[in-house]
Amino acid sequence: MPYVHLEATPTQPPLCIRYEATGEPNAPHTLVCIHELGGALDTYQELARRLAPTCRVIAFDQRGAGLSEHPIAAFTLGDLVADIERLVRKLEITTPFHLMGLAMGAVTAVTYATLHSDRLRSLILCDGTGEILPAASRYIKDRANMVRQMGMRAVVDESFMNSFKGILDANTDPRWQAYRCRFLSNSPMSYAMHSDALAEAHLDDASLQSIACPTLVMTGVDDFIWPPKIGRRLAERIPGATFRILEGAAHFPPVQAPDAVVQEVEALFASIDRCSESGTSAVRDQLA
Repeated sequence: MPYVHLEATPTQPPLCIRYEATGEPNAPHTLVCIHELGGALDTYQELARRLAPTCRVIAFDQRGAGLSEHPIAAFTLGDLVADIERLVRKLEITTPFHLMGLAMGAVTAVTYATLHSDRLRSLILCDGTGEILPAASRYIKDRANMVRQMGMRAVVDESFMNSFKGILDANTDPRWQAYRCRFLSNSPMSYAMHSDALAEAHLDDASLQSIACPTLVMTGVDDFIWPPKIGRRLAERIPGATFRILEGAAHFPPVQAPDAVVQEVEALFASIDRCSESGTSAVRDQLA
């Protein structure tokens, strides 16, 4: 898999980022994917393979994740958003693209959309939230400190159980066990810094209402961490957003139910194409 070097800016450090591009560069759609807390670009490989005939999918390891560079300095959600913009510019994505985020990646994606809605053809949010309440923030920070002191094994069982709740073969299927091993392989310090960034996330209604691109919000039916009512609430706060509940999925639908995710994403792309051909912008009506 290739790497790209993001040059330093007055506010951001240089970064070496691992990414993977699937599909043809001239495909009618380009989808940039942001992975979850403790994840990596591997999360999107099944999704990318299924979408490849009509979509160029770009997934990447965020700073401090997977095989990208792991800086020692703390960072914020705003820094992760800046990394997205630096990456798409470095990859010369000059036309509007689709942006998808999963879990914490959805929080990062929606934050990007509040700042760069004009750059997006659509926003796709999987199992995300628009706010981290004080009790949740304290919980996330406590987990971060536990990981700093005791490593990833201190939280892996609880994290895996919560993220795969309702998945009947979670403890026996080799795919889910491979995911568990990838989670364990995270750098504890980097995972803790991502957690701290998530704990401070907050978006007010005015910011969410500024999102002008078509938006699809999806939540796994068995998501224990941010259940469907959280996803529905997020969709209600974004103008014209569509909400879907995905069967057979918990907190990580692109991993647990990729076919269901692809079905919704392809329906969104088709509705955007129809609106482009007819010169209208009523994507929500076509998805209803």
